[in-house]
Amino acid sequence: MNLKEVTEPKKRSSFLMFFTSALFSMLLSACIPNGKLIYFQGTRSAENHGPFSPSSTGGYRLEHGDIISVEIRSIDPAVTEIFESKSNSIRATQLDAAANANYFSGYDVKESGEVEIPLIGNIYVEGKTLQESKTLIEEALRLYMIDPFVLVRMGGITYTAFGEFNKPGRYNVLKDRVTIFEAIANAGDLTNEGNRQKVTFIRQTTDGQVVQFVDLTEIEIIDSPFYYIKQGDQIYVEPLKIKEFKSVVGSLKDIAIIVGAVSSIALFFILVNN
Repeated sequence: MNLKEVTEPKKRSSFLMFFTSALFSMLLSACIPNGKLIYFQGTRSAENHGPFSPSSTGGYRLEHGDIISVEIRSIDPAVTEIFESKSNSIRATQLDAAANANYFSGYDVKESGEVEIPLIGNIYVEGKTLQESKTLIEEALRLYMIDPFVLVRMGGITYTAFGEFNKPGRYNVLKDRVTIFEAIANAGDLTNEGNRQKVTFIRQTTDGQVVQFVDLTEIEIIDSPFYYIKQGDQIYVEPLKIKEFKSVVGSLKDIAIIVGAVSSIALFFILVNN
């Protein structure tokens, strides 16, 4: 047996080991660990945080830019008529959230923190809950009518979801409070390639624009001031590094085709050398 006959099988064996290792590494790189996909991981300490998060109690507090619906009724038909057209307009817009028409017909909280109500003028509501706002408006109305009835509701929370969402876009939810997970579900959830550990919030505050990163895989998100979205929030989800890899090698189906083709070439190479 000459040296060539001894070394060639070793070369083929080394080639096959290298080829197998390369394929395994490629397929492994295409996998996304469960830890990057699962929400609410970890244990939340009841001793440190109590049974409920501070951000989840007390009700939503109005801020500049919010839009509210104010419905006013009285035993005096003449007084009620003053507010009737406005209330009807608001009710109609609540049936058409997609068009966001309530932007034009609701009462918006101005930079001064006030809403301007017909007949009674400006009422300061910034930092107040809907119930507190209702009480303030009723007290002001008692100067003009007997036993007024006031119903205050949010005109909807509008937010924008873009990046790795299955249904990115601008949404309006007719609720006074919406969690980040409700907002995500409304936008079709995140894609598997979305980075749940680095979600970017762009929020307008009285002090200017704030950019904050949050980790949705940690249960501590419940205690974050960004657990509940606010009017005008923009939510961006960046892609994982794995998406860059997939953009190069194509979809998993393409990977399977590549593996089959390379395997055939390797088999042909072995047969020829035999």
